Amino acid sequence: MRFLKTIKLFYIMYTIYTILVLLVSDYQITYALLGLIGMWLTYAFFWLGSCSVNSLHTYYAQREDEKNTFPFAKIAEWKNWQYILNAIVCWICAILSARYYTGQNFLSVIAGVISGGAVYREYQSYFANAGLATFTFAKIPYILMLTFVISMLFFGMIGITQSGKKIKFLQVLYLISVCLSQLYFGAARGTNFETYTVFILLAFCFLNRSEGGKERRLNYKAIAIVFILGLIMVFIYRTVISNRGIEFNNSICPEISYQSDRFLSIIFPTMTNIVLSVFSYLGYGIYEIGVTFYEIILQSPFSMLMGCIPTGFDLAYGQSLPLLLGDTIDLGARWVPDFVFLLNGLGMFFYYGVILIVGRYVARIRTKGYPKLLVDLIYAIVFVEMLSIPVGNFLTASTPNELFVLAVILWYLKCRLNIRLFNNEKLKKIRWR
Repeated sequence: MRFLKTIKLFYIMYTIYTILVLLVSDYQITYALLGLIGMWLTYAFFWLGSCSVNSLHTYYAQREDEKNTFPFAKIAEWKNWQYILNAIVCWICAILSARYYTGQNFLSVIAGVISGGAVYREYQSYFANAGLATFTFAKIPYILMLTFVISMLFFGMIGITQSGKKIKFLQVLYLISVCLSQLYFGAARGTNFETYTVFILLAFCFLNRSEGGKERRLNYKAIAIVFILGLIMVFIYRTVISNRGIEFNNSICPEISYQSDRFLSIIFPTMTNIVLSVFSYLGYGIYEIGVTFYEIILQSPFSMLMGCIPTGFDLAYGQSLPLLLGDTIDLGARWVPDFVFLLNGLGMFFYYGVILIVGRYVARIRTKGYPKLLVDLIYAIVFVEMLSIPVGNFLTASTPNELFVLAVILWYLKCRLNIRLFNNEKLKKIRWR
């Protein structure tokens, strides 16, 4: 199944990246190996769950009645004025939200992007002085606005690119506009989270796009496009970080030091600098997984047992795995990956069991008559989460993201109820005959 190949491709990228860091630093191979094993076991159980469903029965059987309609469900069939109006609304939401969270208007944000000023420090200062860290009713409209922007990003990108139809020029302009509205909010804050979200979604669309309604294998053209997009994302990331006044001096983290006398360090100094500059985003999560296993779970038979029990470390030590990890290494402002949170809450056996069930679920959902857009959105959400598990918290770090996922779940439950009612009606008719 091509969806599995897209996840596998990124896990291979994570693995190659980890090896590159190993070759230019004193990164302990034990930590790297355990981190990669934890990641690839996640993929293995997901693959096993997916393969447990007979793929020969894969189809999209959306019924022609209107019981499964949902807002924006027919975005690929919109009229021109609908795309234009929706793009305008997305930009209004992004501009107003940026003004609320950063105090900057449209012109000041653009000026900051052009001048490369200390946007992030200004955002942090304004955020703290305005007391925006505390939830208030005044924040609700802006949270909903950002939810609308991220929803249109997913609905638009997935709905249009995965429809199997030829993409019209106005649709291309619409998708560019929606992506830019999301990136605008990130530019206003001086953060990279929005850029990475857009990159992951673009990667999903390019690698999973169907032509003529037929699936195809991953090809080199799609992979090359994603690779180029990845390079662009790294360039944007380095620009944003540089604007914060941070220099890329080959620092990795307090526990891992750069080794200037290594072969790659000497032969490819520029490449090494670029590779190490994104370690906090692409490599630190795998390092944390390795440390979690080696320094905490595998320390004693009792710790191993607690690692297999849901919330075992909370029960035994009064501290969760993320907190124990924070006592073991200097996390700083870096993410703790979803792997550690899920392992803490579910225990090792239940964690991998849930991954297997999710793999089986995403394979079966294609056979149940749900709308194709809904299936594709669920695939995109699972794709983002599978990429998040070894490195960060892409879905749970943002309330708008969580609300978007909730909306997709509600659509799924609505469709499931309608299909069940439809099947019950058919069964009653058969019985009466």
